[in-house]
Amino acid sequence: MVRLRRRGPLHDLDGYVLDVGRTLVLVAWVADGIWLDGWTVVRLRDVRRVALLSNGPFIDAALRLRGQWPPRPPEEVLDLGSRRGLLLSLARERLLAVHREHRRPGTCVIGVLRAVGGGELQMVEVTPKAQWEVRRRSRRLRHVTRVDIGGSYEAALLSVAGPAPSPHLV
Repeated sequence: MVRLRRRGPLHDLDGYVLDVGRTLVLVAWVADGIWLDGWTVVRLRDVRRVALLSNGPFIDAALRLRGQWPPRPPEEVLDLGSRRGLLLSLARERLLAVHREHRRPGTCVIGVLRAVGGGELQMVEVTPKAQWEVRRRSRRLRHVTRVDIGGSYEAALLSVAGPAPSPHLV
């Protein structure tokens, strides 16, 4: 169990490092209630220090009792070589939380990926009211600092909003 200390306005992350690529690191995120709540991928260049947490053995034991030990990576094989590669390796219908922490600290956009290319990603987003937007939105890849997948908040949004609109309709 480690804390990834990140530079500038970026939030520190507590969890288990599952894989390290050329430019990205995959972390099994541990929520405050001491349970695994999806995965987070962050840029290596933003990590300034990795610290072992002194309460790690307690957290390991709690996760073991909850049947969440050991932490496992997502089913998809993730490309951690670049943000573009990461997004292309994710399942098309998986809900993603995309953070642009330098541009919009403390916020993210959540949706399904529709395209990646030309330095941009295109998503159909779901609002905090669990309603699908009617058109695709583009974001610059270079501004993406973090991508979350498989979390309980995203799962709740998807269960209320229902499946994403067909790729051919937006």
